[in-house]
Amino acid sequence: KRVVLLRTGTNNPKERQKLQELGAVILDEYDESVTHIVSSQPRRTLKFICGLATAKHIVTDAWPTHCVRRHTLEVDEQRYFPENKATKKTEKEYGFSLKKSFQTLQERAVSLFDGYKVYLTKDFPKEIKKAIALMAQAHGAALMSRVPRVTRNGQIDDDVIVIGYSADSKDHDNLIKKGYDVYNKEIIITSILRQEINFDDEAFVLQ
Repeated sequence: KRVVLLRTGTNNPKERQKLQELGAVILDEYDESVTHIVSSQPRRTLKFICGLATAKHIVTDAWPTHCVRRHTLEVDEQRYFPENKATKKTEKEYGFSLKKSFQTLQERAVSLFDGYKVYLTKDFPKEIKKAIALMAQAHGAALMSRVPRVTRNGQIDDDVIVIGYSADSKDHDNLIKKGYDVYNKEIIITSILRQEINFDDEAFVLQ
């Protein structure tokens, strides 16, 4: 059984070596090989959001603990899916069901942002820009480094998602003048948690 663990919001250094001895690979950062996200609840972290793209299981930290106790990785993951109060609170706040979204992810033929190009405005702080870009890419988006253009007829590219940091920036104003809608980072993070993109959601519009 192939187990590649990625923890987010939880840590247990004492278990690390024991899990590795059982054959598990422990990641410190996300990569596409992850099979198990270890988290007590859904999170909006880089590890959790990116991990959703390839993970086959989401488990609480009780799962690796039981693996160590039983000296095997053959422990049923379904019993350890996060369903606690913290999970329900996050689901309510952002309007999604983790179980339904994760099932949708497993059934997807193509990634959520497949076919879309994402442009992040120049005023983004470097680390935030990098994180949002990685999340978008993990779920199928292509990144644009140049400012989106319009055709000679003034038509915008409908496959471009523009994400801004501040509504007061020149970049933002120029894109609005061209006819592009400018969204905030929630159009990436929350859409991935919901596994649907609602361009009409006012909470996604950069204010």
